Amino acid sequence: ASDVTYTFCWDSCYQCNGDDPVASLEENVFSGLSVTPNPSIDFVTFDFGDNSLNDVAIRIFDLSGKLVTDNVASSSTTEVNISNLQSGSYIYTLTTVDGVSTSGKIVKL
Repeated sequence: ASDVTYTFCWDSCYQCNGDDPVASLEENVFSGLSVTPNPSIDFVTFDFGDNSLNDVAIRIFDLSGKLVTDNVASSSTTEVNISNLQSGSYIYTLTTVDGVSTSGKIVKL
């Protein structure tokens, strides 16, 4: 395993030197997103609504930034198994093949 650190931006992500963001976030791509149930015990369902997104990477990280699950959504609704995770808070990131991304929080009971 490689040592990788991820940084999560909640409002806008600027380059370390303060320059404009590397890539703009297209929030409308994920406007129909729902993540349910949240909190959850065994499974979390990512529903992209009416958006026709293909091959969206769904990655879940613990709060230290360690990748704990890595999935690909190939339909508008994808169920992710979180039963093996310890109780607590996790960060998910969703990234399209075009590099558009968003993130949020899920809670495992």
